[in-house]
Amino acid sequence: MNNDESLCRSRFFFCTLAGIALILAIALIAELSRTPEAATSSDSVAEAVANDSDETPFPHLDIQHWTSSLGTKVYFIRTEQPELLDIQLNFNSGSVRDGNLYGLSELTARLIGSATDKRSGDEIAQIFEQEGSLFYHYSDREQITIGMRSLSETKHLLPSIASVTEATAHPVFLPSDLSRIKNQLLETIKSNEQNPMMRSMLKANTIIYKNSPYSHSKWGTERSLTTITPDDIKTFHQRYFSARNLTISMVGDITREQAEQISEQISLALPVGAQAPPPALPQPATKGTSEHIEMDTSQSTIVVATLGVPRKSPDYAALFLANEIFGGAFGSLLLKEIRENQGLAYSAYSSLVDQRYTGKFQIITQTRSEQATHTLTEIKRLLSYFVSQGPTDKQLNDAKKIIIGSFPMQSASNDQLLSLLSDISFYQLPIDKTQQFIKAIHSLTGEQVKAAFANMVNMKTLTVITTGKKLPN
Repeated sequence: MNNDESLCRSRFFFCTLAGIALILAIALIAELSRTPEAATSSDSVAEAVANDSDETPFPHLDIQHWTSSLGTKVYFIRTEQPELLDIQLNFNSGSVRDGNLYGLSELTARLIGSATDKRSGDEIAQIFEQEGSLFYHYSDREQITIGMRSLSETKHLLPSIASVTEATAHPVFLPSDLSRIKNQLLETIKSNEQNPMMRSMLKANTIIYKNSPYSHSKWGTERSLTTITPDDIKTFHQRYFSARNLTISMVGDITREQAEQISEQISLALPVGAQAPPPALPQPATKGTSEHIEMDTSQSTIVVATLGVPRKSPDYAALFLANEIFGGAFGSLLLKEIRENQGLAYSAYSSLVDQRYTGKFQIITQTRSEQATHTLTEIKRLLSYFVSQGPTDKQLNDAKKIIIGSFPMQSASNDQLLSLLSDISFYQLPIDKTQQFIKAIHSLTGEQVKAAFANMVNMKTLTVITTGKKLPN
């Protein structure tokens, strides 16, 4: 699950301050991680690709899944990581369900745990602290996520699960708490207004997602936040926090019987409800759009964006591979040309934004204002070239080895497994989605990658947002 606006700040901070450290860290991690087991697993994957093998030597995961008595879909992996349980609740809601009350989903998510009909927020927090549990909750465009990490020993687990259930199913939205969270969001909105990258990305969203509930910021607006009442939040919670609109993912040191009991406890505390219908979807652009946001900054921010595909799309694997080659990896075509060959920017990258019902492809960079026009021209040139020519055989094979070779290390922790289960459950992917994805990546040809990318990227309908000092025409 990703929120592109929230992640963009950390990504650029990372690229700007830790470029050299990244290179050293990659080398160090690669060396340290090559235990006999890790080396065997990673090398066998690379060997399978090199030998054109259909085998996918990814660690077997015993993913168990069932449906609760009220219709909640549950996914569970039992691990040997001692005395820990990670659990995540994903409600099909998010900012696409805000209606005209922009920020409603975000307010609801942030208020979970503030108070219930039995306890204050301080009392809830005290229980988690006493039991050594971590409780978290957040919203993005398509879902609200509530999660917890707890010790799996019964004396710690039972009160932690009870508190998560109570906070999720029986919240009370007090005016004082609502006012506090509104002030937090207003500060975020003001901060975003001063952040050229955030302004660029949010503006791009209003264009590519035009006339759909994906177009507005999850943080809302100053005007919309002032109109939202505790009753609005209560109505939103009653509508979307239901057993049939929920998926539960669990990873940890408990039995299947315990996992079933936990999922039943949470599910039965909620109304039965119904699965939320798909939101209205944005339509592909029929013409290109270019806009400049004037700000007195030393650098110009450039965002090039277009609609992508839903996570479940049959083209997703080809587009994932295409993005890795074009701008998603450290040695990508985009970064080599913009940074290494021309020195126009320290970081330039592209990304696919995963979503259940739609998607987004975007290119982001920052450069000196006097170089902005030339940098944008070069980005368009590279993009046009990749659309028309696709990857070379070497680029294709190198990217396959990197992608497939990374998978054995992606099931090493509870966090990684929980993320895998959450993706499977929310995006409605097959249980063996990792094995299927590896096979799909392995079998893709350059022509297939080129065709999928060209189908997504139309050079005549791109959205281009620049932010910074006024640019020459």
